[in-house]
Amino acid sequence: MAEDKERSVLLPLVCDNALEGHKGETAVDLAVSKMGFIFRDQTSADYGVDATIEVTRTTDTGKRVATGRLIAVQVKSGDCAVRRTRYGYTLYCSRSHANYWLRHSLPVIVVYSHPKTERLFWTHITETSLRQTPKGFAIDFDDASELTVASEDLTKIAETGEFAPVVERSALLIPFDEGLGITISDEELGIACLEIAKSTNGSEIPSIEVELVGQAELIASIDAIRDMFAPTVDQRREALIRETILDRYERKAAQLKRAIEWFLKDPKLSRFIGFEDRKLAVAVRNLAGYFTYSHSNEAGTTALVAWPAVGRYEPSVVFDVSKAQMDDLYARSNMMKEIIKMGDAGGVVAFEVGEDAFVTRFLPALVRYLMNYADRMQIPDEDVLQCIGVEPDLWLLGLH
Repeated sequence: MAEDKERSVLLPLVCDNALEGHKGETAVDLAVSKMGFIFRDQTSADYGVDATIEVTRTTDTGKRVATGRLIAVQVKSGDCAVRRTRYGYTLYCSRSHANYWLRHSLPVIVVYSHPKTERLFWTHITETSLRQTPKGFAIDFDDASELTVASEDLTKIAETGEFAPVVERSALLIPFDEGLGITISDEELGIACLEIAKSTNGSEIPSIEVELVGQAELIASIDAIRDMFAPTVDQRREALIRETILDRYERKAAQLKRAIEWFLKDPKLSRFIGFEDRKLAVAVRNLAGYFTYSHSNEAGTTALVAWPAVGRYEPSVVFDVSKAQMDDLYARSNMMKEIIKMGDAGGVVAFEVGEDAFVTRFLPALVRYLMNYADRMQIPDEDVLQCIGVEPDLWLLGLH
């Protein structure tokens, strides 16, 4: 009874964010101490700086002395504050935080303590390292940045204020609007996708990152609430709502990235991609259209269905072709017209639909349907077409 009564007593909740923050600062303290530098955490309320680092140096006699040269440090921990992006990891911050760091009397670095790997990524805050977004700023942590081996860079920053540059990685950033689809030009999208599709050296293939329009600002707004000393109940509720929206954004971005990478990098699909970058842009844009709110068949189009072979109707792929593409198919022969009208009782070879429709219409639809098939059958993406056993151009198609 006494134990039950004790369990019913209300006690303070332990905040996970506070624990993550403390773990991050402790990890930075340890890393700095191993360099022989001095870490001093900020015990009173802070507004964007958690601690200072004083660099030391070794004298000719081998003794280590304090130099009085300081660096201000902001430590970020956990998945809530920092997101994986094409730049490595990215922290989105408010304009007020950016101004505070830039106007600080000490040089400022921001350190990201990765919750799973426990690596410490870092960057020096300067006018050039802050990337402006529509509603604030972004700070990028390159994968190569590692605080534990940065003693020389920190010394340089403390003594001269010079920025320690990082090497940028090649990446294709695809901005995606849930209502409009991909929002960059066909020219930019096409040539970048063509470079990926035609790359033969795996180590040099640019990565693909999808960012939903409004995602950066959403992250920054969540982080601003989490940074508050005592957020109100309404603010905490708003943060939870925004985190739910952000989770949906990130799942959709991950699915679209998976689809585009599959289309461009699977040799069973990419072999059909020629060197017409504008045609490729149309294909990728059509693929992204399956992830928009407004995806539907275009007016005046004809719906076709494709399946692997006679007697094998799983998975079946429905896609639409334009009137001009359909007229071109019918013009080839009267027999072609009659066979395709038979639907899955007949069937013509998929490539007969014409190269343009095959690449820009059928292949994007095939990727989207194969993703669902792979998830349902629990088959790795790279093995799906091999398991089906029929090359995409040899699938059969008819009127839906």
